[in-house]
Parts: sequence; C-alpha cells; structure tokens
Amino acid sequence: MKRKNLLIFGIVTILLTIIIPTGIFSELDKDIAMIFLGDKSESIYDFNLFITSIFNPINAVILCAVAVIILIAIKRWRYGFYLALTMLLSTGINEGIKSFYTRVRPSYAHFLESGHSFPSGHSAASACFFGCLYLIIRNSTSSKKTCRITAVFGTLFATYVAFTRLYFGVHYPTDVAVGLMWGLFLSNAMEYLMYSAGIIYRKELYYMG
Repeated sequence: MKRKNLLIFGIVTILLTIIIPTGIFSELDKDIAMIFLGDKSESIYDFNLFITSIFNPINAVILCAVAVIILIAIKRWRYGFYLALTMLLSTGINEGIKSFYTRVRPSYAHFLESGHSFPSGHSAASACFFGCLYLIIRNSTSSKKTCRITAVFGTLFATYVAFTRLYFGVHYPTDVAVGLMWGLFLSNAMEYLMYSAGIIYRKELYYMG
C-alpha cells in the first residue's frame, strides 16, 4: 500500500473506531445481523465452527509460531520478526480498544464468548496474518501470479473468518468490519516502517510508478 493510501486508510480506521461505539450505526448493525439469524445446517455449522476456531487465541498463536519457525528455517528471520511483532501489536491494540469501549456482545449469540465485542479479534487477527503473509511473499518473489493467488486466498479466508463471527452471532457487523480494517492497516503499516528502518527488503518491481 502506497504511503498516501496507507495514511488515509489509517485515518479512516481510527475515525470509525471512535465513531462506531457512539451507536450511530446500531440500527444498521441490527438489520444486517438479522440476516444471519435462523436455523443452521449442521454440516455448515460444523464447518464454520472449524474455520472460526483457527483464529481462536491459542490456535492463532500456534499458527503464527509455525509460520515464524518456517520463515526462520528458510532464512527469512527478518520476516519472521515482522510477522510476530505485527501480530503481537494487533492483539495488543485490539484488546486495548475492547477494554476501552467495553461493548457488550449480541444477546443472540449461538455460544458464550469471553471478552467484549468491539472490534472483532478474530477478524483483526486473520486480516493481519494474511496481510503479513501476502506482503512477505510479495517482497520475496518476482512472480506476480504467486502474489495474486496469495492475495485472493488471503482475502477470501480472512473475509470468511469474519463472516463466521456474524454467522454465530458473537459480533455485530461493525465489529468485524473494523477488526478487518485494523488487521489490514497494521500489516501494511508495520511493513512500511520496518522497510523504512532497513529491517526488511522489498522487490522493487512492485513499488515502481
């Protein structure tokens, strides 16, 4: 993400983080949430439960640790540091916002979730992880096809994780939207800062023009 676009995206993310807890979108939240209520197919329910569990706190740590170990093993320890630090920062900011606003989770949730509702930690973690993964691959290969495949897969997977949070009724739509935005913003912001500091490198092919 170009510096100007990153700055604009960051400002919009922060503004929405401030505005949404005021309740200005509460009716819209409820209207959209109603779409996901109703009977659930057992097979789809189980599949979605599996997908959403991938970014449960413990599983997310394991996933991140495995990715970092792989990056170290292939001599990309700088990117391992980038991934670990960015995921840690994402978690810290997400928990800080949750504790500050203490938004209560929807009353129609299919199961009990601990913690507060805004923003969605699962959405932020998935967007951050796949955002980092895409940037690592983009900065490590000259294959545009590989980059496109990674971008499409990461976008679809992170979006589906966010969808499962609505499917199970444990978040409002604005929770997952802002969660996704924070994850995407932090993955790009940290990549930009660490590149500027000379910690990681880029394939200049993708930054011309």
